[in-house]
Amino acid sequence: MAVTFRYDFDGFFITRLVEGGLMILVYLMLFLSSRVQEQDRRELHLLKYAGIIGIIFVGIYTPLPTLVCYPPVTGLCYTIAFFKGLILYIPVLVSLGILVFLFGKKNQEIYGRFLYYSGILWMVMFMGGIFALLVLNFELWMLMFLGITTYFAIPAFILMIVHGAKFNDKFFILAGAFYILSWLSSIILPWFLPI
Repeated sequence: MAVTFRYDFDGFFITRLVEGGLMILVYLMLFLSSRVQEQDRRELHLLKYAGIIGIIFVGIYTPLPTLVCYPPVTGLCYTIAFFKGLILYIPVLVSLGILVFLFGKKNQEIYGRFLYYSGILWMVMFMGGIFALLVLNFELWMLMFLGITTYFAIPAFILMIVHGAKFNDKFFILAGAFYILSWLSSIILPWFLPI
């Protein structure tokens, strides 16, 4: 059994670079939103931390080489895949999920529950990804579960955009728009780029 890391400048890697670049823009918008909001808002530092954590870890994950495991696949390959996945899922669970949820909860009397519910949906989505990593089982039911939890992102970013539109926060509108573009690029680009 051999485990190797390699850079294949194919459609998959290019897609990951485009998606990662757009996700960095999502987190940059959260950071910028924390800088321009009125100071009477509670816990503005939560948005700032969400942006910083997201930028750092997407910046770390995006250029990582592709993991290639040759049969027979053993525990070493699963272990490496698990930790590589955690580099992606834990920070986004914290930044888009927990920190946006906490910011929404602390400011719900000012902003309503848009960010509160958005944070909950992000947490469900990324906890589903972490659960899939723990199981590391590519049977049909697991792929369906992962696919279903991925669609929790749609109402989550729509709520971010609605929040931005309702409260004149262009950075939340842009964060939602960049997430839409990131999500669409991960679906559409592989169809057009050679793998």
